[in-house]
Amino acid sequence: MTNSLNLAPSATIALSPYQNLSQHLKQLRLSHILTQWESIEHQTLQEQWSYSRFLLTLCELEAIQRHDLRLRRALTETQLPTAKSFSNFDFEARSL
Repeated sequence: MTNSLNLAPSATIALSPYQNLSQHLKQLRLSHILTQWESIEHQTLQEQWSYSRFLLTLCELEAIQRHDLRLRRALTETQLPTAKSFSNFDFEARSL
């Protein structure tokens, strides 16, 4: 089995673990983890989380962000007219 990451061993040794992690997250297109992992790591150290909780939190944030982005993209692609607000509608004035 071949290495599909295409990173030269010398290139990964010269980088700090944080730089190396950032490179891998970019390559794997985990952009939300890339932007959040340092703050979550700080919280993890403060609250003494387990490794699995730290990883789960990062994955949940990535999944939530991707879902929200997919939903916004789908709503944009539908090209529906801007929705009217219900704030001006009096629900109690209508009788059945």
